[in-house]
Amino acid sequence: MNSISRFSQITSASSWTKATSRDVLTFVHFTSARSASCKALAPILTSLSKQAEYRKVSFVKLDVDKLTEVAKNANIMTVPSFQCYRGGVCLESFAGAVPQKMVSMLDAHLRVTNDAEVKSSPVKKVLSVLIAAALAVGGFVWFQQEERKKHETLMAAAEAGQSCDEENTGTTEVSRMADGKVDSLQN
Repeated sequence: MNSISRFSQITSASSWTKATSRDVLTFVHFTSARSASCKALAPILTSLSKQAEYRKVSFVKLDVDKLTEVAKNANIMTVPSFQCYRGGVCLESFAGAVPQKMVSMLDAHLRVTNDAEVKSSPVKKVLSVLIAAALAVGGFVWFQQEERKKHETLMAAAEAGQSCDEENTGTTEVSRMADGKVDSLQN
């Protein structure tokens, strides 16, 4: 794996707006050249940005000392801070040098992106139709089996000299007629 980070540098308010307005998950690292924590996180963030599972994520960093107004508008009070954006909306924000939190934030919002892609995909639509058809066929087959059971019960009762309550056939009641006595049998 190469050592080049996938982080793009935000250098102006317009590049900030462009980066965070895109319809892709955008992970923003608010940093400062004066921060030891930010410097310590750099290799971790570079590694994170290059992982295959995050290939659909746009990674950007913004120096709060150079773009103070943008940082202020994003409610950044300390560095390092991180935010996830999609379509101009801040989805989540946190401050601190906590790699596990970065990963969980990315995973949570990437999962939402992947779920949305699956729901709107042509494959999903075809699968939905196939599942509905399978359920309809399965329901029809079940209905046919129940009707066959009723028919078999009626035929068996007729052969044995019994009368059946047709509405309850196969469920509860068969009456036996023998020697003028009527017995009710419960299934």
